[in-house]
This record gives sequence, structure tokens and C-alpha cells, in this order.
Amino acid sequence: MDVSRGRRCLLVFVVSLLFVDLGVVACAMVGSGPAVQVGVRSVGRGNVLFVGGFGPGNYSRIQDAIDNATAGDTVFVYHGVYSEYIKVDKSLHVVGEDRNNTVISAPIMGAVLISGDGVVFEGFTVLNNDSTEMTSAIYISGSGCIVTGNIVLNTVKGRDYGIIVSGEGNTVAKNMVSNHTIGIFIFYSSGSRVEDNLAVDNDATGIAVTGSTTCSVLNNTVLRNYAGIRLFDARLNTVRGNLVKGSHDGIYLTYNYNRSVQNVISQNTFQENRRDAFFQLPKGSHERNTWDANYWERPYPRPKLIGGAKAWIVIPGVPFHFPGGTVFLPWLAIDWHPAQQPYSN
Repeated sequence: MDVSRGRRCLLVFVVSLLFVDLGVVACAMVGSGPAVQVGVRSVGRGNVLFVGGFGPGNYSRIQDAIDNATAGDTVFVYHGVYSEYIKVDKSLHVVGEDRNNTVISAPIMGAVLISGDGVVFEGFTVLNNDSTEMTSAIYISGSGCIVTGNIVLNTVKGRDYGIIVSGEGNTVAKNMVSNHTIGIFIFYSSGSRVEDNLAVDNDATGIAVTGSTTCSVLNNTVLRNYAGIRLFDARLNTVRGNLVKGSHDGIYLTYNYNRSVQNVISQNTFQENRRDAFFQLPKGSHERNTWDANYWERPYPRPKLIGGAKAWIVIPGVPFHFPGGTVFLPWLAIDWHPAQQPYSN
């Protein structure tokens, strides 16, 4: 065994041990280069493949390391700018050295597609440079994935998304998402969690939940979006503990084909919004959403009335002549136990 290979084997052994303790900081020695302080933030198993840095066996492209990894491996990426499109199609831990200085900047088609199950992706700045409609900086179509500790930015205005969460049982946590049309988009997912993120300065919506069930939007800070949180055709979801501030609509519930009902909206703080909440219900619906213990701009000593609308008359359309429409009547929901002071996020 040559000396450099021996060092790499020793490094894999040491890093594998250190991954057991989330609070440990490892000193990774690559080849003959200088020592690099690496914060170990998640549990990883298998081999460690390095991208960038000084090691003679290190990869120069993230995708090459991913393609050569096997399920359970860790791909560790040293700081730098990587102009490439990333597809993670197997259960890997892909981690950046420092989210402020480890940058993935794809020229077209978004930046990161996570199609494998059980992927952990953390510690990057991800830039979406494509103004094409329906692109996203990070798209999660696998299940049981974790996307955490990233900065997700849009550099070209268009109809784009920061993070799209599809699949089942995914977690998006502790990311900063800004300057998109929709910051975080839970799209036809079930059992997914979006928590402890900062969604700020997105044109349309900070966090959107569409066609999804049993998902949770928890403890996020949602600032200066047109709509802070929007639920569309969404049922049985939980929206709790969020700070929603400086938006036109704090939270907006609406529908097209399915009813946005049986959701629980509780213990949120709404401040400095033009309208804290609004909802729409379809004609004939007897189902409701639960509003409880939210803080509404100021203390309310009595139950808080929440304005909305319910469909009264649905006018069918005539193809090529009249699109049809819906006449709504004013409707009310009630938060029976409004909070008397803001929650601390």
C-alpha cells in the first residue's frame, strides 16, 4: 500500500467514527495539503468521496463523485464555485464545507435534482440562473430526504421556485430561501415537514402547500412575501409556530378542484401584514379548518373573527365564449383562543 492510499484509508476510518457524534469537528487531512476544519453535521456511513480541495484523488466535479459513489456513501465538497447541474439518484449524504462559500451555480435547468430516497443534502449556496418557467433551484422527488442548512437564491427573475418538495416524508429545515416566485413549494406531497426555514422577499409566496396532505409547516420565519403561507387544494396539514410578517396576505387558503379544509393553523404570529388571513370554501362544504391560539397583530381579549368567502353560485362556462365563474358570499371563521402576545421564534 502506498503512503497516499494509506492516508486516505485512515481518513475514511476517522471520519466514519466522527460522524457518530453530531457535535464533533473533524480535522480532515487530504493528501499533502493543509488541514481543513470540517463541521460534521449529520450521520453518514460508507466511504467518503472528496470534491475540490488538495488531495490527489479528489474529484473536480460534484456529479462525478455522485456517479462513482454507492448508496450510503458521503460526498464531501470543499469550498468553491461549481458550475454544474447536480442529480442525486441514490441514498447519499452530500455535504458542503461551508454553506456561504460552497456554491452550486447551474447555467440552465435549475441546479439540484434529488430523485433518490434517503438523501441528505446540506451546507451549500444553490443558485438558480434559469428564468425558464417551472424551474427550481432544488427539486426533491425522492422520499425520506433531508435538505438542510442551505442558502437558496435566484439570480434571474422568472417563474421559478426555490425548493420544490414532492415525494413522501421529506424534511426541509434551516434553509434560507430568497428572491424566487415561490420560496418553498410543497407540491403533491404527504407527510413532509418544512421547519425552521427563513423564506424572505419571494415575489408570490414564501411557503406554498398545493395538493398535499398530512404535511407540517413549523416554526418558519416568513418575511416580506406577497403571500406569506398559501394552501391550495390542501387537506389535513398543520401550520404551527410560524412568524409571518410584512406580507400582503399572511396566510391564504383557497381551492380549485379539492377543498383546502381540515387543516390546523395554530400558535402562529401574524404581524405587519395588510391582511393576516383569508380563506375560500367551496359551495356546499361543511368541513372547516381549525384556527387556534394565533397572535393577530395585537392582543384580542375575545375570540378573533377571520374573514373569508364561501362559494354561493357556480356559473358554468361556455367553451370559446365564456369562461364561467363563481359568486362568493362573505364567510367567517373563528380563532376561539387568540394569543395575547407574540410567540418567540
